[in-house]
Amino acid sequence: MKPWSDRKSRAEQYQEIKTRLNQELSHLPQGTVFGFSPPAVPGVGTSGGFQFVLEDRAGKDVKFLADNLNKFLAAARKRPEIGPDQHYVYT
Repeated sequence: MKPWSDRKSRAEQYQEIKTRLNQELSHLPQGTVFGFSPPAVPGVGTSGGFQFVLEDRAGKDVKFLADNLNKFLAAARKRPEIGPDQHYVYT
C-alpha cells in the first residue's frame, strides 16, 4: 500500500479500507471476524500527534518561560515527524 500521505481518494483512507475489509470478513462461515480501530492513547489520541505542558518549576519570570517555549518550538519545527502543518496551541 502507498504511504498515508500519498492516499488522496476516499477509498484509500483508513475508515474506507476498514469498512471494505469488514464486508469481506463477514462472509467467512467459520466464525465472526472484524477489524476495529485501536484505542486512543492518552496524550496522542487515535491519529497521532502529541500534547505537552511546559512548566517553569524554578519560579523564574515570564520572559524565562517564553524564551524556553520559543526554543522548544523552534526545535520541534525542525523535526520531520512533527511536520510544518502541525498546530500549536498556546494556553
